[in-house]
Amino acid sequence: MNLRKFLGMVLVIWLGAAPVYGQLWNEKELDFHIAPTFSRLNSSSEYIDPNGINLGLKLGATVNFKMAEWVGLIGGFDFTMWSGGKLLYREGGNFLPRSDLSNPEYNTGDKPLPANTNIRYTLNYFEIPVGVQFKFPVSYDVDIFARIPVLTLGIRNRARGQIEAGSLLLEKEKIGKDVSFFNFMWGMALGADFVRWNKDVSLMVFLNTGLTDVTRNKGKQVIPRPGGGNEVITEDSKAALNQFGVQLAFKIQ
Repeated sequence: MNLRKFLGMVLVIWLGAAPVYGQLWNEKELDFHIAPTFSRLNSSSEYIDPNGINLGLKLGATVNFKMAEWVGLIGGFDFTMWSGGKLLYREGGNFLPRSDLSNPEYNTGDKPLPANTNIRYTLNYFEIPVGVQFKFPVSYDVDIFARIPVLTLGIRNRARGQIEAGSLLLEKEKIGKDVSFFNFMWGMALGADFVRWNKDVSLMVFLNTGLTDVTRNKGKQVIPRPGGGNEVITEDSKAALNQFGVQLAFKIQ
């Protein structure tokens, strides 16, 4: 999905409720939350495989602008740390040509890194989610809610890489020049509101699926030709970021 379509979906969600904006300002719920996350990078290339997950953390706040007792528009911000995942490059190449590696030997030429190189991407984002929340009261003390869809714009503020290739191990490499500045995801969530520790609390599980490529696709990969020999190709796979997490939030009316 390109930027124009993504922003169009966001505008539809927000502007569709324009007639009630005035009353929304007076009927809102604010929460502050923390969420451990599990993230993974998928790949569309037959020469690159997902090979590990990252354990990360989200810290942020969300406002629910209530249109009615059972539905509202949500928006907020998150600081998401240590997102990303590990990719296995089954054929050798130059996967981080623009990055400021500690040793330039490993991003010079067509094949500075061998076959079966693992690169772990560790990415921090400032995220802006917007979406729709539906509430389903089930008892006096507990309300169930669902958020769908949730569209998230991520703005990268840090990118580090770990490169493993045989006996080679490079850690905390600066790879921001080979990682996209923006990331877009869509997702859904299911949770419950209840009272705990004399506070209004919510517990929620969420799943976000990447819509865009996390990498800039400036690298090269050397693959075998069917008839013999090798061929240098541009690495143009889509590495989409997927997230799963459990969020604990404390509400402020």
